[in-house]
Amino acid sequence: MIKLQDFATQQGVTDRQVQRLLNKYEDELAGLYQRKGPNGTWLTEEACDILRSKMRQAPAAIIEKDARVTELEARVRELEKMLAMAQNATLEAQAATQKAQDKAQALLEAAADMKFTGIEVYDLYKYPALTDRGGPFHKHKIAATIRQLRDLKLTIPCFDTSCDISTNNDVTETVRSLMEIAQNSHVPYVVVCALSDNEDAVYSALSSLLPTAQELGVSILVKTSGIYSDTTRLRNMLDRFASDYLAVLWDIHHP
Repeated sequence: MIKLQDFATQQGVTDRQVQRLLNKYEDELAGLYQRKGPNGTWLTEEACDILRSKMRQAPAAIIEKDARVTELEARVRELEKMLAMAQNATLEAQAATQKAQDKAQALLEAAADMKFTGIEVYDLYKYPALTDRGGPFHKHKIAATIRQLRDLKLTIPCFDTSCDISTNNDVTETVRSLMEIAQNSHVPYVVVCALSDNEDAVYSALSSLLPTAQELGVSILVKTSGIYSDTTRLRNMLDRFASDYLAVLWDIHHP
């Protein structure tokens, strides 16, 4: 008799593959092998002949990889590819963030050299490199940004935007997000505009935003452009809401 492990070695297969054949042809091999406790399984010469015959008849059952293993290997390769893509995307995002930070730093230093006391931040929501993780307006970096501005004797008087609250495109969530960043950045105002003759949309947007403005202590400024270059309409709108958190940005460059 020969140990199963030795037989497997002779045939160039694994112990597990031989064991699978024993299980598959259990009836035909009955009485031709013995399991001897911790010493493993022992095969008679007749059992070895039968096993060799089965291997020749169906070699794929022995030498081919298990289908599940093949599937898992393919999945691992797919995950490795996805990981590489994610790593590349991360590197690109980090490079974009660094580029934006370098540009912002250069602008801040220029403003300080020219003795400016404030800088305008326009359409911040369009520049994720400034608000995403690592950016100067991300919640984990804002404190450092405030210190940097203070050291340069600069302030941000408002977050100016092109958010048009007179259209049917709902921009309230964008404005609300900017108000949260403004509160964290110690910026007192967020600016919106109304370029279309649709005051129902304006009133709806302001009704939604003003409770948030009051909660955060950040005022909404409406530009005197578009429909509110008409001061009568502007006054009527302000009177309608009569809120300490709604005011006007006199935009003399865009009547």
